[in-house]
Amino acid sequence: MPGVDRLLSGDEPSTPVWEVETRVERLEQRVDDLERRQTPTTPRRGRAPAAGYTLFFRGSGGYEIVDRDGVAPPVGTVIVVAGKRLVVEGMRRSPFPSDDRPCLVLAEHVEPQ
Repeated sequence: MPGVDRLLSGDEPSTPVWEVETRVERLEQRVDDLERRQTPTTPRRGRAPAAGYTLFFRGSGGYEIVDRDGVAPPVGTVIVVAGKRLVVEGMRRSPFPSDDRPCLVLAEHVEPQ
């Protein structure tokens, strides 16, 4: 398949318009297929909102993931996990496939002086 740059530059021998349109349609189909396979970051239509959230933080033996019930606290909130004070630094999608729950990224909380 000729590169798009060559097609647009005119360096490609005259390619019939129908052939270019066919190639574009195939590419659009591939993009649609890839988008359908991606894990959504928001609940899919018709599904109930995700219950709970996960926490991602550095523990004593490496990184840990902990499940929590309820509504996820906002960024900047200090929470206690396993006796440690941690602050919510950010939010991302869950590391688990097909899991619509948010995942909170935590860091050690440093008390202001």
